[in-house]
Amino acid sequence: MENKRSRFESSIFTEEIITENDLPSYLLSLENQALSHIQNNDLQNALSSLKTSEEMMESISMQGGSLNSENIISILHNIAYCYQELGELKKQVIYIDACYFNAKTLKFIQGGISKTEDSIRKSKYIAKLALQYSSVLTALNKPKKALKFAYSAYIYSCRAINDTLEACKKHKQNLQYKVKKAKLSKSEKNRLSLVQRAMPILEVIESYLRKGDLQKVDMRSALGIKGYPEWISSINMSEFLKISTVKAADFTCGLGIQAEFTKDYLFYKIALLATSLYFLGARNQSLGNHNKGHRYSLSAKRFAGNFFSEKCPIFRELNENASKMSVENPDASENKGVKKIKRNKSLNYNIPKFNVHSSSFSKFSSVLV
Repeated sequence: MENKRSRFESSIFTEEIITENDLPSYLLSLENQALSHIQNNDLQNALSSLKTSEEMMESISMQGGSLNSENIISILHNIAYCYQELGELKKQVIYIDACYFNAKTLKFIQGGISKTEDSIRKSKYIAKLALQYSSVLTALNKPKKALKFAYSAYIYSCRAINDTLEACKKHKQNLQYKVKKAKLSKSEKNRLSLVQRAMPILEVIESYLRKGDLQKVDMRSALGIKGYPEWISSINMSEFLKISTVKAADFTCGLGIQAEFTKDYLFYKIALLATSLYFLGARNQSLGNHNKGHRYSLSAKRFAGNFFSEKCPIFRELNENASKMSVENPDASENKGVKKIKRNKSLNYNIPKFNVHSSSFSKFSSVLV
C-alpha cells in the first residue's frame, strides 16, 4: 500500500493555487524529491511525489492549460521505473504504454535543438522504450503484443540511423564546399574529420537495411587511434531492457547534432538495432515461428559481428543465442536465413498501428506546447 503524501505535497496540491506559471517550479521540486527518495531506495515515497505531479498535470489539463512534454514523459517514465523496481509488472506496463503513446504523438524536446537532432533522440528513446515494453509484455505472457513492440523497436532504430546518415551527408557536403573555398575553421576541420569517420559505418548500415548486403567495414580506420568506446566492453542486451530514472531536463538539452556522429553515439545505435533484431527473433520463436525467429537471430549476430569485436559482451550474447536457435532449428542455415528476411526498399518506414490501450495521459496530447 502506498504511503500518504507528505505535508508539503498535500499543501501544494489544491486546485486553487495551481496555475500554469506555478506548475514548472512545483514539478521540479517534486521531481527532485522523487529522485532523492529513489536514491535512498524509498520507492513508495518516490511514487507518492510522482503521483502528486501526475495529478497536478491532470488538473491543469482539465482546466484547459498547456503542459510541457518533457514533464509528462519524465513523470510517466519514473513511475514506470518505480513499479519495475517493486516488481509490479501490471502497473509498470500501464505507464510504459502511456510513455510510448505520448513520446510518439507529442512534441518531444523543447529548446534550441534542431529538428533532425530532435528526431534522432526521439527515435532512440522510443526504440529503447519499445524494447522495454516488449520485455514486460513477454513476462506477462502476451507474446503477440510483445512481437509488435519488438518490431516497433526495430523500426525506430532504423529511423534513428537513417536520420543520422542524412544529417551526416548534409554536414559533409557543407563542409567540403567550405574546403573548396578555403574557409574551413579549426573546429570545422575537426567536424569534417568526425563526419568522414562516421560515413563508412553509416553507409554500410544503410546498404544492409535497404538490400540485405553486409559489407565489411575497416573498423581500424573508422575507430581511429583510441579504438572502441570504453563502455563497449561491459554493455549487454539487458542494458536496453531495464528502465532507468530520467529528469525532465534530459529531454531539453543536447550536445548538438555532431554528437550523433561520434563513436559513442554510433555504437549505441548499432547496439540498439542489433538488440531489436534479436528481440524480433526471440518473439517470433516464442510464437512458434521458428524459421523466422532463427533468421532474425542470425541477422542480429551477423550485423553486430560486423562492428563489434568477439570480446564484446553484446556480441557474445547474440552469438550464443543464435547458436542455441541453430540447435533448435537444424534445417535453417545462416546464409539462407539472412537472405530470406524481408526488408523494405526504403528506410521511410510506416509505423504500424498497434491499437494500444493508453492511460489517462493520452488526453494531454492536445494541450502540449
